[in-house]
Amino acid sequence: MSSAVKVYLRARPTNGAAESFRVGEDNRTVSVSLKRTEQGLINNSADAIQFEFDTILHDASQESVFTQCAAEVCESVLAGYNGTVFAYGQTGAGKTYTMSGDAGSDYKQRGVIPRAVHHLFREMDVRVGKDITLSVSYLEIYNEGMYDLLADEIVPDSDLVVVDRDGEMEVKHLTKKKCRDEAEALRFFLRRRA
Repeated sequence: MSSAVKVYLRARPTNGAAESFRVGEDNRTVSVSLKRTEQGLINNSADAIQFEFDTILHDASQESVFTQCAAEVCESVLAGYNGTVFAYGQTGAGKTYTMSGDAGSDYKQRGVIPRAVHHLFREMDVRVGKDITLSVSYLEIYNEGMYDLLADEIVPDSDLVVVDRDGEMEVKHLTKKKCRDEAEALRFFLRRRA
């Protein structure tokens, strides 16, 4: 896996945005049309803004999102590298659905996190003779605050500090739980505090 950051756009199907949101034929660019409301004066602002991503996942299934965005990161983690997959966007954009899935729905709707846990433990089982330990942490960043979602008690935001240790970023005092199997890891995930 390359060390470069990859950026994916997952666009939810919407009725109202169809005329202002266009995905390019390369499936890597999106053009957003801007409605002009000014009248009379010369305006040099753009009519549309174009953005480029590694891949655009438009109407993508949960399985497709995992395969394209997280499976390679899981393989790198098993090879001993650090890996991060995170979702960013405004409230209601679908971050929780993408990362967690729909708990009340069928197995196909599970998100990136439960799929990654399954993938990691399945691969650990076939790598006989290798000493692999899996620990999980669950951190939420919201409104410029950090929240430890696995802590037994509420941890003050001021106790969670990002530190740089020889080029390695770490959140100090973040709860880490060792997991023996997939079921235990998923229990920690499902137990998270709201």
